[in-house]
Amino acid sequence: MTQLRQNTSSNATRKFWVQLLAFAALALLFYLKPRIESWVQAKQRGPTSAESTAGDSTSGEKESASEEIEETSPVPAAEVDSETSPNTSGAVIVASAEEQKPASTESKPAAPKKKSSGGSPIKKMERSPEKKRPELTSPEKNNPPPEDQGKARSSDLGKLKELDDNVFESTAGLFYVPGGAEGHRLKHVMQHAKDNPSKPVHGVFDGDRDEILAVIDEAFMKAKKGGSDVRSEKQNGRRIFTVNLRRRIGQVGGSEGERQGHPDCRFVRIVLENENEVISAYPSKSF
Repeated sequence: MTQLRQNTSSNATRKFWVQLLAFAALALLFYLKPRIESWVQAKQRGPTSAESTAGDSTSGEKESASEEIEETSPVPAAEVDSETSPNTSGAVIVASAEEQKPASTESKPAAPKKKSSGGSPIKKMERSPEKKRPELTSPEKNNPPPEDQGKARSSDLGKLKELDDNVFESTAGLFYVPGGAEGHRLKHVMQHAKDNPSKPVHGVFDGDRDEILAVIDEAFMKAKKGGSDVRSEKQNGRRIFTVNLRRRIGQVGGSEGERQGHPDCRFVRIVLENENEVISAYPSKSF
C-alpha cells in the first residue's frame, strides 16, 4: 500500500515536470518563431542575391570593357566639336569624368540657408567701401591765395649775382656795372647810405646795403607796372623813375635836410641807362 502511494506520487511529480517542460518549450518556440522565419528567409535569399551579384558584376565588366573600347577609339574632330552629333555618347562622357575625378572628393550637400520668420532667406549685408571725400579746391576754403607771379618775395629782393668781372645783376633785373667818378655804380648808390652835410640836399636810405638794394628792386618792379604812384621821364637819354612806396624808406639829409629836421622820404628815384643799368638811386621827399 505504501509502495503504491509512492509510485502514484512519483508519477504525479513526473507528469508535472513533463507538463512544465512542454509549456516552456511552447513558450520558447513562440518567442523564437519570428527569428527562425527571418533566418530561413535570409537563407533562401542568399543564392538568389549571389546569382544577381554575379550577373551584375559580369554586366559591369562588359560595360567597362565597352567604355574602354569607346574611349580609346579615335573620334573625328567634327564629332567632338559638334554639340548635336549622335555619335558622342553621354555615357562615355560621364564615365571619363568619373575616372578623372579623385576618389577622395565627394560632393557634399550644400548647407541649408537660414530663413527668417517670413520664410525668405537671410542675405548677408556687405559693407560698401567708404568713399573718399573730394578734396576742396576752392581758394577761399583750404588753399592760400595765389602769389603775384610778377612780384618776388621781399626777402629775395636785392640779392646780387655776379655775371662778369664787376658786373652784378639784382633780383629784379637791375644791373650794377663799372662807371662814374667812384669807379662803380654800386659805390655811387652806397653813398646814399649815410648823410653828407656838405651837400645842400642829400637823400639818405634807412638800413644796410642789402636793405637798400631790396628797396631799389621793389621800386623798379613797381615802376614797370606803372600807375598813379609812378612817374617816368627821360633826360639826356636816361630813364628816370620816381616811385611812391607809401612808407618811410629814408630821410632828407644835407644842410637843407638838417635845417628842416630831416623829414621822412617815401619816394625812390632811380636813374637808368639802357632801361636796366643803374646810374644812381636815392630817396626823395616827393615827385
